Amino acid sequence: MTLNKLRHPIFGPKTEKARKLFPPAPVPPSPKDPKSKRKGHGRNKASQYTGARRLKVTHPTLKAQDPCRECPQGTLHPVKSPGLVIRVVGSPPISATVWELEKLRCDTCGTVVIMYFRQFVVHNL
Repeated sequence: MTLNKLRHPIFGPKTEKARKLFPPAPVPPSPKDPKSKRKGHGRNKASQYTGARRLKVTHPTLKAQDPCRECPQGTLHPVKSPGLVIRVVGSPPISATVWELEKLRCDTCGTVVIMYFRQFVVHNL
């Protein structure tokens, strides 16, 4: 005997359905002027922190025109846009710090070298 065959004599046939016992709730009419969602992801750009302290961070061992570590024939050149890290401290008054991390790119292999940020922050807070 299967469980289904045992269940029928013990519990009886299923006659009640949930959709008959609990009919779906009526849908409220939608407003005629729905509010449109604001665009964006809720984050602020680094340029919007106008009062923030800005620190330029250079790589400790490499600089422009140094040879690339990955390929022997390439040289490193600075990238126009730096890597940005923002730290906002919420104790009154609110303060923010923007670290502009120097990026160096190899002209041959395309490797981008950027300083490991946590190492800098731990030693320079």
